[in-house]
Amino acid sequence: MARVSSLRAELNCRMPATADEFMEWAHRWLETALRQLGTPLMEELEKSGPLSSAGLRDRSGLVPFGEPGSVWMSLVVGVAGGKGIRSSISAWSPKDWEKFIARLREIPVEASVKLSRLGVDGYPAVPALNVSVVRYPEQSDWMVLSCDGSTNRMAEVDDAQATRRLWVDLLRQNAARTEAAFGYLSDEADYEGPRTALEAALGLFPEETLGLLDRQLRGYSWITVAPPGVVDLLGGAEALVKSGAFREVVSLSSGSVWLRAADDLPDYDGDRQRMVFETLAKALPPGQPRRDRRAHHRRLVYEDAAEYSAGVDGR
Repeated sequence: MARVSSLRAELNCRMPATADEFMEWAHRWLETALRQLGTPLMEELEKSGPLSSAGLRDRSGLVPFGEPGSVWMSLVVGVAGGKGIRSSISAWSPKDWEKFIARLREIPVEASVKLSRLGVDGYPAVPALNVSVVRYPEQSDWMVLSCDGSTNRMAEVDDAQATRRLWVDLLRQNAARTEAAFGYLSDEADYEGPRTALEAALGLFPEETLGLLDRQLRGYSWITVAPPGVVDLLGGAEALVKSGAFREVVSLSSGSVWLRAADDLPDYDGDRQRMVFETLAKALPPGQPRRDRRAHHRRLVYEDAAEYSAGVDGR
């Protein structure tokens, strides 16, 4: 059986001042992720014509979404109201896509799309791409842009490298355009969901950590975008360069810094992870990370960052 590998890219941005700007940032993220990472599925989808929503409306679970092997996309919007969150879901069509994009002006708490090929049972399978814009009610000053992709892990090495380059380009372009405070690209999301690997190991959730980004990272990965306050805490971009922990350190217009720990993801090994941890420890959440046998791909140093920093400062 082919194994499945997951990549996750995420950017955390301060909410823009206007609904139009929110719509612009959200639309760009959704569109560029689908176009850059979803080819050739997107091309096939647009040639196929409108999809049926019969499978979505069926509560028995017995109606397949479509023909096995065909391309599928669902569109989800959740809007907060006086009676809670009202969510709607539909299958893709040119008309429904236009409605979906227009609703971004309502500043929804969720706008997400799932692009995939249907399996032999007529339900979504791999490859799959989930692209989302989310706002947490507890952290309404922030918008979270994320993209999760599931691929065949048996892909040829050159193809896998080319795919990762596309993900890097997507994250870097949007990090600059949205003035992102924090972000990351990793292959640790098989089990973590919307949490970073470090948050999951510490029992933390984004609702708790987003509000601390002025002075604390949510985690560290192969690629990490560090906010201005954290960069200052760590001695500035020059200090990060001198640490030797990163192959690439780039200052963004927002004051955040792009940190790339290795040329490619497979090179982000234990020694490199250790260097990144030691360099960023002062800005990481305190606590002893716990191992979880269900989380197979965590690239973490299992030490309390606060204790490590105190030990370094006490030398």
